Amino acid sequence: MKNRGRMNIVIDEWMIHFISPKESTPEKQKMVFEFLQKVFKKCDKFVTMRGGKLEKKIWWIAKESSNWRPEIRSVVKNFINQFWLNSKKFWLLEENNLIPLSLEVRQKIPEDDLYLIKVAISTKSCILTTDNRLKEKMASQKELSIYLVDEFLKNYDC
Repeated sequence: MKNRGRMNIVIDEWMIHFISPKESTPEKQKMVFEFLQKVFKKCDKFVTMRGGKLEKKIWWIAKESSNWRPEIRSVVKNFINQFWLNSKKFWLLEENNLIPLSLEVRQKIPEDDLYLIKVAISTKSCILTTDNRLKEKMASQKELSIYLVDEFLKNYDC
C-alpha cells in the first residue's frame, strides 16, 4: 500500500489483542512490531477518539505489560513512547470534534464501532480492522477506506 503522502490510520483494538501474550501468538506479536516500525518510518499517524475503546485498551496494556516477558514489554513501551505519547504519530480527537454520522450509517453497524467510522470520516483516514462484517457493511460508503489487517499489511511498504 504505497501512498504518496502521509496516511492517517484508524485502528480498532486488534493491535492490542495481537500484542497481548494472553490473546496472541509470537507471530502476531512480531507482525505488530514490524508494522509499528513501518508506520514510524513512513511518518504515518494513528488516529482515534478520546474515551473510545482503543484508548481504554491502550491504558490496559500499558498497565498489564509490566507482568509480561521483556520482549513483549519492549513492544508495548515502544508503542507508548513512539506513538501514544507522540502527537506527531498519534492523533487523539475529542468526540465533539467529529462529524456526526447519518442515521443510515448508524443503523448499519454496532454502536461500539461507531467511533471508528466517525474518526475515519472526520479525518479522511483509512480504517484497519480484523472485523470482516464491518468492512462488508460499510462497503457502499465511498468516503471510507476500510482494510482488513492481513490484506493491508501485505501491501504496506516503506
